[in-house]
Amino acid sequence: MANRDYPVGAAQAKVLKALGLSAGGFTDAERIFAEIGIQVVSKRGVPQVSRLASEIGGFNADGEGDVIDAKYRKVDLSPLAQWM
Repeated sequence: MANRDYPVGAAQAKVLKALGLSAGGFTDAERIFAEIGIQVVSKRGVPQVSRLASEIGGFNADGEGDVIDAKYRKVDLSPLAQWM
């Protein structure tokens, strides 16, 4: 059975339209949101948008903690204010 992508969700479509972007499917939309640093979920068809963390951290091979700044694509998020 071949892997197939699900269609863009209703909440995803509203957010993409507000940003002037488009996606070929659910996975493509999730990739776009990750690139611009947001997460989109649906609550009864209404988008709920949150920003992803600006820093990413973990432990290196020596057991020391490392923190790096996350690099997100610059996009004007003001059209999403009603859902944030």
